[in-house]
Amino acid sequence: MSAAPQTEHVQRRTDPAFLPMAAIDGDLVVRSWTDAMAELTGVEEHQALGRKCYEVLRLEADGQPLCGPSCALVRALQERALPTIRRVTMPNGKGRRRSYSMITFGAECPDRGEVMMHAFQTATGTDEPPARQGPRVRLTARQLEVLRMLDRGLMSKQIAVELGISKHTVDNHVQAINKILRVPSRISALSRARELGLL
Repeated sequence: MSAAPQTEHVQRRTDPAFLPMAAIDGDLVVRSWTDAMAELTGVEEHQALGRKCYEVLRLEADGQPLCGPSCALVRALQERALPTIRRVTMPNGKGRRRSYSMITFGAECPDRGEVMMHAFQTATGTDEPPARQGPRVRLTARQLEVLRMLDRGLMSKQIAVELGISKHTVDNHVQAINKILRVPSRISALSRARELGLL
């Protein structure tokens, strides 16, 4: 029988602008739960730490449960097939399901090894509504190509290799995309692009 799970923080962020994030170990145990995550879900850190992630998050994708004991994302972590970005639904603090963009990536943790990080952003974004910018959104062919690669879950370095350009150039394209879509991050750019029919 294994020892009781330890629940020390992988990382704690109290900056309200920080994305809601949770760190999950290879046994699907929640190891870190940010304040923003508690605000998003209504589940306090002490209620989440040490529990199985699927008991706490209860994620769904396309109306089907995404979380469970045989998590495909843990296999992706073990096979180095992360990061991934996908649209999910999750209960909020009021018990209603809301739609989020979720990026999952691997991170090294002192004394824990590799953990799986889930970061969430509301799928509708928090900036200016798309209806007010719809006709004015114009991305170049290269920006659309980079955006589609981000949607496939590729990171800047992977996109650079695939397109035969530098990582710096990819990052410049991503910054330009974020500016045009008036969003602060890659996750929100993907969400906004879906709303505008670009993806």
